[in-house]
Amino acid sequence: MELLVAAASVDCAASAIQNGADGVLLSPSIPPEPLGGFFPYARARGVTTILDLTRACNDAELGRRAEFLRHLYHLGLDAVMAGEPGLLRMAAFTAPDCQMIWGAPCHTADDIDYAAANGCSRAVLSPFLQAPAIQALAAASRLPLLFWALAPLCPGGDPNLCLLDKERGPYQCAEGCRKTPLAYPGDAVSPIFKTRDLCLLKHTRELSGLTALVMPPARTPEAAGLFTRFARSAADEFYIDERALREAFAALGREDPTDAPYTGAGSVYAEGDKPKNERFWEAERKNTDENPERACVPVRFFALITAGEPARLAVDDYKGHTLYAEGAVPEMGDVPDAEEELNAVWRGVSGIYRCKDARTKIDPGLCLPRPEAVALRRAVIGKLEAARLALPERKPGKFEPGPRFLPRADKPLITVKVAKMSQVTPELLRLPPERLYIPLGEASDDPSKAEWLVRSETVPVAVLPRVVTEDDRAEVNARLKRLHDAGFREALTWNPGQAVLALRQGFTPRADWGAPSSQTVRMAKLMGVVSSTLAPWLSLAEIQAINHTADTEMIVYGRLPLLLARQCLFRRKSGLCACDNKCNLSDGQGGLLPLARDGAHSTVVYHPQKLWMLPCRPLWRHIGLWAARLDFTTENARECVQIANAFAEREAYEPHAYTTGFYLMEETKKRRGGRKPG
Repeated sequence: MELLVAAASVDCAASAIQNGADGVLLSPSIPPEPLGGFFPYARARGVTTILDLTRACNDAELGRRAEFLRHLYHLGLDAVMAGEPGLLRMAAFTAPDCQMIWGAPCHTADDIDYAAANGCSRAVLSPFLQAPAIQALAAASRLPLLFWALAPLCPGGDPNLCLLDKERGPYQCAEGCRKTPLAYPGDAVSPIFKTRDLCLLKHTRELSGLTALVMPPARTPEAAGLFTRFARSAADEFYIDERALREAFAALGREDPTDAPYTGAGSVYAEGDKPKNERFWEAERKNTDENPERACVPVRFFALITAGEPARLAVDDYKGHTLYAEGAVPEMGDVPDAEEELNAVWRGVSGIYRCKDARTKIDPGLCLPRPEAVALRRAVIGKLEAARLALPERKPGKFEPGPRFLPRADKPLITVKVAKMSQVTPELLRLPPERLYIPLGEASDDPSKAEWLVRSETVPVAVLPRVVTEDDRAEVNARLKRLHDAGFREALTWNPGQAVLALRQGFTPRADWGAPSSQTVRMAKLMGVVSSTLAPWLSLAEIQAINHTADTEMIVYGRLPLLLARQCLFRRKSGLCACDNKCNLSDGQGGLLPLARDGAHSTVVYHPQKLWMLPCRPLWRHIGLWAARLDFTTENARECVQIANAFAEREAYEPHAYTTGFYLMEETKKRRGGRKPG
């Protein structure tokens, strides 16, 4: 089983290599200077280097990542793991000879098909898939698949969709879910979204056809080395010392890891903190320092010693490199066991090489003195090192953002998204909104209501569940067919795989992928998506800088979804599923975060305050948007009409408490002298 290990620094990457990693997933936060020496180090040991570009970013950051990728491409980078379409396009043009890995979590065959159609050679499975789903996808997949064997577990499975961090880190998730104190009604506040670490190492036998991904729970070299050793043992021997593994997690102050998403039994949530054990890690650091070189490259030698000709020695590294060298002419002399003596010299190779096989054919009556044999071995190993370090010839890459389109001159249209059919009234439809987004389940449950929506002046759009798994596909397809028969022709999708699903059912897809950059909008358009909703964590200045190559939409009212919890939060509290009941979380400061069911048993956690951008309309009216969306969640039908009328300039309305979200955060920081907003 191939083992890829995520590394937050060059030291972490080197430690992972020394402990058995076949490849390292390099963070873009690593400074470029030490990487110049690291790439020859990894290449000499036959280790694959992969740049982690799974974190979504805006246009400015995407340009910086393109420059960083270009630098690594010339150093010999092997592959790029891209987590969203815009980054995938940039990487494919910047590094055309690198392998592309689709790093967004794949739940269905549609997700994998999207990756294959866009030039990816491998795809990463969602950490929340159960064993039967993984086996079914692996059996039918067009691509080799990767799975998370050990990693900190995001409650939603995809950090790109999380808004809990007030200040998004540009390179990796800051794990705000582990630190945000919240409470169920009547309880004391605590970090209730804090999850245990995922560990599937004891299931490597049944997952042996896949590639294992490991993200050490701490960003230190000693943690990278120790957890890589655990994973290497599980990958090679299907064995894991569970007691030692639990001790390692306890030394980090973390609870025992879980395999609940894979088995479908147990909870992913952690109950509390534990004290860290620094002595444990001091001993691990000492162990690392005392054994600086544990990685080895297996080689085999073949020698031919004949009279009157230079001694010949060949070396092979089992990876396609076979090199030859010639040495001194052998001397006459009857040496007992001459072949074994020379084989012992070949086996004495040191450094990063380990001899697995040595064979010598020598004519009778000849001998090769040991100094000459050692020099011959040194010469052939030098040729092997040069061949392994040689950079392949590569096509030059160039990323072009594309021609700049003039922004729309007309003001944005109004679209409406509802959570329940009961929020849709004739008064709301008489505005009329340009599009009405309604959940798939709500629209398909009542065919007469669906036909009523089709007959209205507003175009109805079916909203798919945020997560569609392979188990859900049959029901989703049946509901889409029902709505297609009723006259629906458009569907709002949450990721590219869902857009593939919608296209296959005859729907025109719209995207609510949280598009962060011009390239994401462009990629969506290329696959037939007619509009893209922009990421709510962008500022208005960043939205204005986007090249609107297709229709773009911005949320201007509603409760923003902070987090999608894949394991039901209602069940966690009571032990019973009560997904359809109304419930809130408290932030301990008077704010209430509404919870709502999404899909089978996922829970969406909404912001305690409503986004309200009406007073700022002059700032977003002429920045190139096709539409401004009103996103209704907890509002009743009357409130929906009042708010829609306010944005249509037909009546006055203002919520009691509201926020402008991330849209004006840059202006807020400037007014506060660079300090973070509270």
